[in-house]
Amino acid sequence: MAQPETLSLAGRRVAFTTPQTTSGGGYGGRLHELLRQRGAQPLPVPTIAIRAHEPDRLRPLLLPGALDPFAALALCRDPGRVTVLVPDVPIPAGLVEALGRGSGRRVLCPVPDVDGLREPPVVPDFLAGLEAAGWVAVRAPAYTTCWAGPGCAEVLVAPDATAPDAIVFTSSSEVEGLLKGLDAMGWSWPRLRARWPDMVVAAHGPVTADGVRRLGIEVDVVSSRFSSFHRVLDSLAATFSPKHSSRFSTTSC
Repeated sequence: MAQPETLSLAGRRVAFTTPQTTSGGGYGGRLHELLRQRGAQPLPVPTIAIRAHEPDRLRPLLLPGALDPFAALALCRDPGRVTVLVPDVPIPAGLVEALGRGSGRRVLCPVPDVDGLREPPVVPDFLAGLEAAGWVAVRAPAYTTCWAGPGCAEVLVAPDATAPDAIVFTSSSEVEGLLKGLDAMGWSWPRLRARWPDMVVAAHGPVTADGVRRLGIEVDVVSSRFSSFHRVLDSLAATFSPKHSSRFSTTSC
């Protein structure tokens, strides 16, 4: 049971657009549980979905010797071990910096395909950063990110919907999915904002925040540390504390 001091979002109704698996797990399930532990009322609004590729898409990489040319898979001198490289700054540019100069070596990059949405710049920027650092970046289709469908925003626009105190975005693709969902139901973001004027918009890290703003949505809260969802929830809780603006000091009604 959560201790009283950890209930930093007690009573707050927090919507989040993070994708969930069919079993309710994945990133969305993780964020849902963290919100619940902090006393919040989680409101899942998954606007994108993650789909597995057909195994045949990756079969060429499973052939004997297929991975031998990829230098970034062999950073450890002991062939019986796998080296895990964790960048100091957990963003794509931080990973490029941690890898160092490529000097023409090949690096395998498992990244998502995007279906029905615009590919966010984070992936092409990451691949371009690797190329600029002298790596030969080889893109591998790891999974597909797709729109969750025309009914994904229904819980926010239903006539009997309860006002959220906040909405959390964890990727710019989620925002595009939400905007498509609102449009499919005859709504728009300005109309939703007018309906819930006190709803706080939170972004998980500056990369996500930049993507949200590019899509025309103002961001109220950005977590400066974004190695886990705890940080954005910490930032959100701080925003609701009495020390901040009265706009955020009471639950929306």
